[in-house]
Amino acid sequence: MEKNQNLKVLALLVIIKGLLSIVDKKKNKNFYVIEATKVLTGANMVKNSTKVHSTNKQHFFFA
Repeated sequence: MEKNQNLKVLALLVIIKGLLSIVDKKKNKNFYVIEATKVLTGANMVKNSTKVHSTNKQHFFFA
């Protein structure tokens, strides 16, 4: 039973890896890095804008 379960998991991983490689070929190799960077910079911008908002409301709206 356990051996059969392991084979199913392994097959699933192979399928997922295959699908990911297809996606990778279609998209830019740096796509994931770019997306992660966008998320990080977005988080920093939100953090910075809330700081600005607390000190100078006018600056926040025009930033």
